[in-house]
Amino acid sequence: MARSRWLSWILGAALLLGLALAAARYLRGEVVLAALARFDPAYALPLLLLSALAFWAKGWRFVSLMRPLSPLAGGVVLRGYLAGEAASLLPGGVAARAALMRQVGVPIAASSAPILMSSALDQLAFLASALLAALWFEAARPAALSAAAVLALLGALLGFAPARRWAAGVLRRLMARAGLGEGWLTFGSALRATLRPAPLGAALLTTVLSFGLRVAVLDLSLRGLGLTAPWAALFLAYILPTLAGRLSVLPGGVGITEAGMIGVLAATSSLSADQAAAGTAVFRVATLLLEALLGTLVYFFAWRGAAEPRALRKE
Repeated sequence: MARSRWLSWILGAALLLGLALAAARYLRGEVVLAALARFDPAYALPLLLLSALAFWAKGWRFVSLMRPLSPLAGGVVLRGYLAGEAASLLPGGVAARAALMRQVGVPIAASSAPILMSSALDQLAFLASALLAALWFEAARPAALSAAAVLALLGALLGFAPARRWAAGVLRRLMARAGLGEGWLTFGSALRATLRPAPLGAALLTTVLSFGLRVAVLDLSLRGLGLTAPWAALFLAYILPTLAGRLSVLPGGVGITEAGMIGVLAATSSLSADQAAAGTAVFRVATLLLEALLGTLVYFFAWRGAAEPRALRKE
C-alpha cells in the first residue's frame, strides 16, 4: 500500500512538472500573448473541441492496441493513457503510461508494447506523409528522401530473415544477462498480439483520424486570427516540422517544431513570417498545452489507480 501511494505521488509530481514546463514555454512571450489576445472567440470552442477529439483519437488507438492484452474496460485504459500526457513532455516521461497501466494490473513489459506501437504508428504516418508531400512540394523532397531511406533500411532489415533472427537472438541474450529475460518474452508476446489485423487496423484508422484533426486545428488556429492558408500548405506545415521535432532529442520537439512550422507556412502560403508565428503559437497552445492540461485533470479527478481493475470489459 505504501509503495502504491509513493507511485501515485511520483506520477502526480511528474504530471504537474510537465504541465508547468508546457505552460512556461507556451504562455509567455510577446508573440504568444499577442496572438491569444487577438484570437476571435467565435473560433475558440470549435478549436478546443477538435483538439480534444484528436487527443481522444490517440487515446482510443492505445485502447485498440491494449484489447488483446487485458480485459480492462476501454474507459479505464483510455483514462490511463490520457492521464500520462503531461509527463510525456519530460525526458523519459513516456514511462509514466506504463506505470499507470501497472497500477491497474497490467505488467510494464506488456503495456510497453502498445506504448511503443503507438509511437511507431505516428512515426510511420509522418514518414508516409512526407513521401506523399514530396509528390507536390519540392521543398519536402529532402525530408522525403530521408524518410524513404529510413523505410528502405528498416524494410531490408526486417525482410531478411537471418538478420531478423540474429538481432532477436542478441536482444534476447542481452535481456537474459540483465535479468530481464522473462520480461522480454512478455514484451515480445504482447508486441505480436498488437500486430493482429483487428487491433492494428483500428490503430491505423485512429492514427489517420488524429492526423486529419490536427491539420484542421491548425486551420482554425489561423482563421481565428483572420488568416488562411491552403490545405496542402497546412498539411505540409504540420507533417514535416512535427516529424523533425519527434526525431530530435527534445521532449515534444519544443523549439524545432515551432521554427519548422513558421518556415514552412511562410514558404508555402501567402502568410508572412510574423503571421505564421502567431498561428503556430495558437496551434501549440491548443494542442500540446491543452492535451497536457486535460491529461492532468483526468489523472487528478478521473483516475482511480488500483481501484480501476474492478471495471472490466464486457465481452
